[in-house]
Amino acid sequence: MEKKAKILLIDDDPDFVEVTRKVLEKGESYQVVIAVNGKEGLEKAKKEKPDLILLDILMPVTDGFGFAEQFSKERSLRNIPVLALTSFSTSLGEPFAFDVAEFIRKPVGPRDLIERVEKHLKRAAEKAETRAVKVSPKRRPASAKPRPKAPARTSKRPK
Repeated sequence: MEKKAKILLIDDDPDFVEVTRKVLEKGESYQVVIAVNGKEGLEKAKKEKPDLILLDILMPVTDGFGFAEQFSKERSLRNIPVLALTSFSTSLGEPFAFDVAEFIRKPVGPRDLIERVEKHLKRAAEKAETRAVKVSPKRRPASAKPRPKAPARTSKRPK
């Protein structure tokens, strides 16, 4: 049985959340975790360690910008792609504190949303695979044979 990707949806619009959850969970494709503001979203991101985050921009308590600022400080969350959702038709004009994988304009169609989610999950998996393959020059792979120990040195010098 293949593990379902976990998606954290951070959005305060109950209708959008319900429709998006149904689209993503259809056919048991993804496991969806919901947060209604950026503060709750950050807490759930730390706890749940999602594979991808869908982030609304305008929300109460902590908006998408506030979430971005705090999210960028969390090293354990660094490799999670974030897709920012917005209903703005023009540029937001405010930079994010971290790289957003993609901006998606609301409303977004179900097929389009699934395609974008799949694209970014695939990219994230490829990056994770690449990171796992890299071996630092100071570290030997676990499969490498251990080096023989050097003979113990004595502190006495010959006279």
